[in-house]
Amino acid sequence: MNIRKLPLLMAALLACTIPAAACQVPNQDPQAGPLFDQMNTDPQDQADFLHALGLFRGTAEGYALDRSMTRSEAAVMLVRLLGKEDEALAQSPSHPFTDVPQWASPYVGWLWTNGLARGVSATAYGADHVVTAEQYLIFLTRALYGPNVPDDAWYTGWAVSLRPLQQSLDQTGFLRRDAVTFSVLALNNTTSSNQTLASRLIQDNVFTAEQFQTPSLSIFHSVYTMAEGNAVCRTTAGVTYTSSETGLEFLYGSGDAPHDHLLATRQTAGQTELCPMDCDTLALVGQPVPLPLTDGQTVAYGAGTADSGDYLLLRRADGVPERLLYFDGQTVQSVLELEPLWSTLESPFYVFAPTDGGVLLTIQDHAGATSRSWLLEGAAVTALSFLDDQKPFDVLPESVLVQQTVGEETVLQQIAMPSGTVLARFELPHAEDSPFPDPVTGGKQLLERTVFDETEGFYWGGAGLYRVENGVLQCLLDRPVDDLLVLDDGSLYVLTHTLGYPATLGASVVMERHPGNEILYRSPVGVWETALSADTGHDITITHLWDADEAGLVGFSWTEWDTRPGDSVRYVLLRQGQQPSIRVESLNQAYPETQVPAEQIPVYLEQLRQAEQQRLNDLGLGIAETP
Repeated sequence: MNIRKLPLLMAALLACTIPAAACQVPNQDPQAGPLFDQMNTDPQDQADFLHALGLFRGTAEGYALDRSMTRSEAAVMLVRLLGKEDEALAQSPSHPFTDVPQWASPYVGWLWTNGLARGVSATAYGADHVVTAEQYLIFLTRALYGPNVPDDAWYTGWAVSLRPLQQSLDQTGFLRRDAVTFSVLALNNTTSSNQTLASRLIQDNVFTAEQFQTPSLSIFHSVYTMAEGNAVCRTTAGVTYTSSETGLEFLYGSGDAPHDHLLATRQTAGQTELCPMDCDTLALVGQPVPLPLTDGQTVAYGAGTADSGDYLLLRRADGVPERLLYFDGQTVQSVLELEPLWSTLESPFYVFAPTDGGVLLTIQDHAGATSRSWLLEGAAVTALSFLDDQKPFDVLPESVLVQQTVGEETVLQQIAMPSGTVLARFELPHAEDSPFPDPVTGGKQLLERTVFDETEGFYWGGAGLYRVENGVLQCLLDRPVDDLLVLDDGSLYVLTHTLGYPATLGASVVMERHPGNEILYRSPVGVWETALSADTGHDITITHLWDADEAGLVGFSWTEWDTRPGDSVRYVLLRQGQQPSIRVESLNQAYPETQVPAEQIPVYLEQLRQAEQQRLNDLGLGIAETP
C-alpha cells in the first residue's frame, strides 16, 4: 500500500495526539494511512473481536491468520460475518455448481441465492481456487450495497479507495488475516440502508448493542458528543450509546486522552463540578470535584497524560485563557498563569503535544514570531526558555524539532528536552527563487527554507527533505521539495524545481504551493537519481505527485490555480532517467461547455489529451504511438 499524508505543521499538534490507551484505540499504526485511521490494526485483536461477536470461528489450528483460503472457505467466512450461518445450514439452498464440497454447499448456496457470489463458469464455483483480495472485496461490496452493484464498485464505494491495498495484497498473497481486516472495515462502512454494517447486524439481531459495546471500543475510534437532555453519547462504528446521566456538559477533546475516563462538567447548587466518566459505559466514576470558577469563567480541555492526569484551561467569560489547571483524578490545582502572556500576543493560540512522560505546551502568536513553551509533568511545570520564539514542527518522545526564521535565514534544530541540548542544527539562507515580486511587500521574492509538511516520518518543504535517523535529524536532500510520495518499499519520489522556476506564473501561485519541474527518485538504500529532468524540455508545470500503481512508475499532475482553477492534466511516468517516457493519462477542463456543445465534451477533451500526448511524442518523451 503506497501512502501519503498531508499536511503536518501546527495543525497536527493541535489535534493533541497522545499514544493510545483505554479511551484511545490500541495498536494504531500511524503509517497505515487514512483507511485505518485511529483503528486497531492488529490482526489477532481484530480476529478476537469478530470471534466475540460470533462472526468468525477459525480452524482446528486456531485462527490460522497466516495462510491463504479457498473460495469455499471465503464463502463460509462471509456468511458468518453476515450472521446468516444458521439460516444457510437450515435451508441449505441449492446452487448450479458441481465443484463445491458438501461442507461448503449450504454457504455457497446461500450466497448464490442472495446474489452475493457467482461462479467462475455456469457450473463451476472455483471452490478450491485460492480467493484473491479483489474477489473478497467484491463479495463484501455486494453484501454492503446489494447484489446488483458492478463488480468494480468497491474501487470507490467504500469510505476511501481500497485499490492500492488490494493490488499490494494480490501481489504478495491474500491471507486470512487480510480477510479479517476487510471484514472489520466492512462493519464500519455504510450500507445501502444508510447505516453501518454493524448497525444493520444489530437491527437484524445478529448480536446486541450491548455485546458490541465493549469489544468495539478497542477496535474502532469512538466519537463523543452531547445528546438531548445534556447527556454524553458515544458513537462507535455507527452504533450510538447514551449516558443515563443528564445535566452534563462534555469537555470535547477528553475522549482522545490516553486513559480510561472522559470529563464533563455539571452545575450543582451553583457550583461547577468536574465529573469523570467511564469511556465505555459513560457512567460517572469517582466523586465529582469542585472547580474554582467565578464570574462567568469556563473550562476547556487541554490534554491528558498516561498516568490518568488531565490539563484544563480556565477561561474568562470572553474566552481568554487565564490559568492552566491540573486534575490528578481527585483534586484540581492551578499550575500556570496564562493571561499575562496571552494578552501581549496578536491572535495567540496554544498547542499541546506529547513527550516522553509529559506534555509540551506551546503558546505563540499567529505570525509565529513570539512563542513560549513549558514541559508539563503532572503538577510540575518547567519553562523551556531555549524554545522561546521557536516554531515546533514535531515533538518526539525526548526532543522537539523547531524552526525559526530571522531575516533572510531559517534555522532548523532538534533540541533535547528538558536539557535544551542541541542535537542537530541546519542554517538555511533563503534563496532568490522566483522572478516575480513578493505579493505582500512588492520586493524580491525569496524562497523560504522552511519545513511545512510531513509524510511518514519525512519532513519536507523549501528547506529540503529531512528524517530522524538513529535519534538525530538528518538532511537527505538540500533542494526544495514541493511534493513527496513514499512507496511501500521505502523508496521516494520527490517533486522539486530549479531556481528561478517558473518564470511566467503569477504571484498568487506561489501563495498556494510552489510548482515543480523535476522529479527525483530515492531508492530504498538511499541512492538518488533524476527520474524526470527539466533539461528534457518537457515544459510541464507539475503541481502534485500521485501513486500510479501498476500503470507506471509514478504519476504526476498539473492543476491550474490562477486563471482557470480546475483545469488539470494527469501524467504517468513509464520510464525514468536519461530517456524518460510519459503517458498522458487524462485531461480535464473546468468549463468545457464554453468551448463546445455539451454532447461534444468527451470527444473534445480526448482530442486535447491526444494533442498533449503527441507533443510529448514529438519531443521523444512520449510513447510509440498516440493511443
